Amino acid sequence: MDALRRAQFAVAIVALIAGVVTLVASLGLPLTSPRGGALGGTGITFNLLGAALVSVLGLVALVGAVLRRQSLVLAAAGGFALIAVQVLLQFGRSANLLGTRGSSLSLALGAAAGLGALGLWGRRDS
Repeated sequence: MDALRRAQFAVAIVALIAGVVTLVASLGLPLTSPRGGALGGTGITFNLLGAALVSVLGLVALVGAVLRRQSLVLAAAGGFALIAVQVLLQFGRSANLLGTRGSSLSLALGAAAGLGALGLWGRRDS
C-alpha cells in the first residue's frame, strides 16, 4: 500500500470511528434531535442522522481508498464539506438537522480538506 492510500485510509478510519462512536452515543435520541451524542471529551456531537451520515461518508472514503477510486474519496470529501456548511448555517439554532455543535465543524472541515487534498493528489498522479 502506497503512502497516498495509507493517508486516505487513515482519514477515512478516523471519520468512520467518529461516526460510529457518536451513533452509539446518540442511541435513544430522536432521529433529528437538535442536540446529539458526544464523541468522548472532544465536544464533537451528532444526532442519529448526523452520525449515520458521517459513518456512511467515512465508509465511502474507506472503500475509495481500498479500491483506489479517487472519485469515491472526493465524493466523501464533498459530503464532509456539506456537513461543515450545515454546522455553520444551523449552529445554535433550534432547527439543527444533524445535531451538531461548533466542535463538529473541526471534524467535518478536517475530513473534507484531508480527503479532498488526497483525492486530488491521487488524480494528479494518475
